[in-house]
Parts: sequence; C-alpha cells; structure tokens
Amino acid sequence: DGPEDLLDVKRMFVPVGQYELEISFQDVHDANNTAAFTSPLAVNLSVGAHLSEILLLRSYRPDNSESPFTKNGYFLEPLPFRYYDRTTTMLAFYAEIYHSGKVVKGDSYLVRYLIEQDLGNGKMELISVGNQNKKPSAIDAVLVPIGISKMKSGNYVLTVELRNETNELLASRQVSFQRSNPF
Repeated sequence: DGPEDLLDVKRMFVPVGQYELEISFQDVHDANNTAAFTSPLAVNLSVGAHLSEILLLRSYRPDNSESPFTKNGYFLEPLPFRYYDRTTTMLAFYAEIYHSGKVVKGDSYLVRYLIEQDLGNGKMELISVGNQNKKPSAIDAVLVPIGISKMKSGNYVLTVELRNETNELLASRQVSFQRSNPF
C-alpha cells in the first residue's frame, strides 16, 4: 500500500481579525513522530453582500448526513491542488452568499461566473460565461457544474460575481486552476 491523501474540514465561527493558524500532526504509533504547520489567516467580512471563497470540487452528491464535508444538503469533496487532469470532464464549484438582502433593493440579483484562460503577460481569453438569478436573503449558496471536456491544457481563472439589477458589482472572488487535456 502506498501513502493515502489526508483530507479534513473544520468549521468554526471566528470574529473578523488576523490570526495564526496552526496544524499539528502526531503519528498514533510513534508519539515522537510529530510535525506542525503554521500560516497567517485573515478573516474579513464586507459590510454589504459577502461572497465566500470559491471551493473547487472533485465531486458532489446529495447528502444530509452530519459529515464535515456536508453543506446545504450536499457532500462536497474538495479538489486537491486546483488541478483537473485529462480524465476530468466536469468542473464544479461551491460558494456561499451572505447578506444580499441588505444591499439588493429589487426582487433579484445575478450570480455571474466566468472562466478565462491565462495566456500570460496579463492577457486573458474568455472561455465560458454563466449566471443564475437569486432572490435576496441572509444566506444562500451556489453549486455549479461546468463541462470542461473540450477545454485545452493551460492555466485558467474562475471568477464569481454578485451583481444587482443595474449590473453594479456587489462582490467578486477569483480562483486559479490548471487543466491538463492532451485529447
């Protein structure tokens, strides 16, 4: 048997501020075999509508269990390393939207998502655009699958935007990823 991936999720409420995240590991068979990882962590919430970080998914399925990987009725398996290999035909992402009701005056707002290929030197090529209409609320979620079987190898950026009825940008997030597709 070879090494197995380690994947864990912990969710907790943390007030806005600057933190130091520390993760410690200990071998259950050897108490002296330990390792630790630390990283700065910034917790920010905007005053108006807030869009969570984009979670790229390896897979998802309906699930109402009490698993740490279950949110809003779905089991969400994160995509490690933001890399889609040649066998992958679907990109899926999940994000949460908070406090849209505080800033959207109309009956709906738009969640817009686009994929651009990073051609280097600041040049981007638009590959895909999609959108969903949402009703303003305290909290909502978006789970979107996008076919990528014809997407060629390269570096890409996924952008998710919240826009009001006059197309004003309310919030935006981006995540980069790589695609390998020799076909």
